[in-house]
Amino acid sequence: MPKHSKASELLASIAELNDTSGGLGRVRTISDNPIIAVGYSGDRELPYALILSMGLLSSDIQTEGIKATEFAEIELEPIDGGPARTCEVSFLAFRSVGPGTAYFIDAIVDAVLGGQTQSEIVDLVEDLIDLFRVARPLGVEEIVGFYGELLILTSSTDADALVSCWHGNPENRYDFASSKRRIEVKTTLEPRRIHHFSSSQLPAPPGVEVIVASFMTDEVPDGETVFDIYERVSQMPLSPENQEKLSRLFHKFVKKDFDRCLVTTFDTSLGQASLHFYGSEEIPAVQTDEKIIRASWEVDLTAVPNITSKNFDPVTWIRAVDQS
Repeated sequence: MPKHSKASELLASIAELNDTSGGLGRVRTISDNPIIAVGYSGDRELPYALILSMGLLSSDIQTEGIKATEFAEIELEPIDGGPARTCEVSFLAFRSVGPGTAYFIDAIVDAVLGGQTQSEIVDLVEDLIDLFRVARPLGVEEIVGFYGELLILTSSTDADALVSCWHGNPENRYDFASSKRRIEVKTTLEPRRIHHFSSSQLPAPPGVEVIVASFMTDEVPDGETVFDIYERVSQMPLSPENQEKLSRLFHKFVKKDFDRCLVTTFDTSLGQASLHFYGSEEIPAVQTDEKIIRASWEVDLTAVPNITSKNFDPVTWIRAVDQS
């Protein structure tokens, strides 16, 4: 979760006053420079407001539940209580402040106050806007798949090196990649080690070595969410570039279905204890040809020989070719 600001709590406390006066209602300034303020807009349809310095929105946007205005002039009172001044700002008004909205408001304010780059802040603003766009709900299989990708980072001897190999796009063929080696993470909720593969992943491309990291876990009421695992990874030693990459990929995923990501919990102890590694050549694969061009299948890896040992380190393995 965002570490510093309580902007969403301040916004909620203002909203409780239920100011429905015309124009901009009750507003509280969090920072004079850069400008950050939250308030109750007075608009019955989109009553909540986040006000930021100019330049953090690329255009005016309106979807169901949120309106983003690239340029607006409003009067704000300084933090010290001096006379109000007219400020040129970007302005977001939205319908409600649920857990997802509160999370991204606080993340945006933390990013601005923490001196993150404009590009990083703009991405977070876009994430907040995307929360209000209609999207397909995530299935538990998709959430546990991303959970596994985060979990292998916590199990790594060098999370920074592994984050640098992490895909920039969830649609990529493999989860982690160096020049000639790949790691694909599979996580199952089944009682046996059953995973789904596709012909784009197996057999491995010519000249490329692939290993599969396999986790088994279970959905439990007192388990951990992807937010919990993300928080743990973010506390590990990471370069600024990889900290930004971790944050970007995490937010890109959870904004798809924030509420479900927030409440879906898994057994992390079981997951960590279950980690096995498999060479791709040991995993049964469907051979395609000019008639069968694409295939997907499930494999039970329970009896497949694995390469797991105390001395096996996926970071050392994936980087070995690049360092030779």
